[in-house]
Amino acid sequence: MINKKEIARIMAERTENSIKSMEAIIDIFWEIVKEKAKTDKVQFNGISFETKETAERVGRNPKSGEVITIPAKTKIKVKTTKGFNN
Repeated sequence: MINKKEIARIMAERTENSIKSMEAIIDIFWEIVKEKAKTDKVQFNGISFETKETAERVGRNPKSGEVITIPAKTKIKVKTTKGFNN
């Protein structure tokens, strides 16, 4: 598995910049994706991000079995294309 620090290290090597500055760029990138995905579909080669609204629903507390209402939420949905997966 690769994490943000490893991606930042690779980017730093390839661009001759510091790891810290690359981590900052990655953070800014994700902030922009999250912000824009709330209103628009964000799409790159092979991957897209968009929001999905979930409706309020009834569920159960697994410990007590009590019936509870699960509130509506907005989730970010990530989709990949066939070419990205190959």
